Amino acid sequence: MAGPTYPLEVLIVEDEEPFRKVLSVVLREKGGYVVEECESGEEAIEALRASPRDIIILDYRMEPVSGLNVLQWMLEQKMETPVIVLTGAGSEHIAVEAMKLGAYDYIRKDNFEPQHLPVIVNSVHERHLFKKEREKNSRISVDRERNLVSLELLRNGISLSSNLISTTLANIAKDIDRFHQNLRPLIGDQGQELLNTMAEELKQEYNFMSTIIRSLSDLSDIMYQKFKGLQDPQSIEEALKAQLRSLQDRSSSRKK
Repeated sequence: MAGPTYPLEVLIVEDEEPFRKVLSVVLREKGGYVVEECESGEEAIEALRASPRDIIILDYRMEPVSGLNVLQWMLEQKMETPVIVLTGAGSEHIAVEAMKLGAYDYIRKDNFEPQHLPVIVNSVHERHLFKKEREKNSRISVDRERNLVSLELLRNGISLSSNLISTTLANIAKDIDRFHQNLRPLIGDQGQELLNTMAEELKQEYNFMSTIIRSLSDLSDIMYQKFKGLQDPQSIEEALKAQLRSLQDRSSSRKK
């Protein structure tokens, strides 16, 4: 198994100094790790308060603060550093409790060969990275689904609003035309010319608003297709830019 691409920082928490020194030497010389040692649970908590580590190797049998106490504290602090617990013979139930509290793995001291420790540490580190990547992808997937739902609601809202506004504008245009026809016999040439000018301006307003509404509707469709993944991303980006340019051009020409 390939080693890490940078020196991992490993915290060894073990109250038996000879065993702790063996682990430290193996990790430094065989694995190239940066190693810090603590001889008690209290020291470990203080060290973790000061700065996080990449991996923790934690003896469960320490007094007065045990390895399980340290794990419980890490859980309360929402500290996600992977932990390898050191246990003794016949203490599998402790290992189970440690795993429930978030430990990644455990090692039995009575049949442990220290030269295998770098492989175990690398494996735990890679599992941790894989877990974090999976959680990240899961969050992205959830966020994407939420965005799709929101965008679908927006799309439907724009469509309904567009239909309502278009219908209203069409009715207004009909009323203006009917009003124009009814007034024509009652006004002179000058009044007729003024009325024609007003009618033309209102029609231009109607056409402009209709174009904007269609553009907004098209824009919402393009955004929906982008999030839904229905089209090639590059073609969607080009369509979005073209639609936005069109809206900007219409807005600029209207200001003039």
